[in-house]
Amino acid sequence: MEKLESLRMQIDEIDRDIVKLLEDRFKVCLSIGRFKKENGMEVLNESREKQVVEKNIALVKDDFYREFIEEVLKTIMAESRKIQEEI
Repeated sequence: MEKLESLRMQIDEIDRDIVKLLEDRFKVCLSIGRFKKENGMEVLNESREKQVVEKNIALVKDDFYREFIEEVLKTIMAESRKIQEEI
């Protein structure tokens, strides 16, 4: 049971990091959204989103996680668009 608790503590620490990083990312997305609005630009840039996903998928070291991480990245991109659209 002690081993499980130790693993859960590791997950908790990683989750805190993820939340902080997502919040930081979304703050930047908000700034990007403001820029796009001020400059009459569309929120969706499909080629940029594809590039971001592909670039980050290339960083995955274990193929076992590749598909899952790709879905997470696409979800993050979709949420980023929502933030920009709400401006």
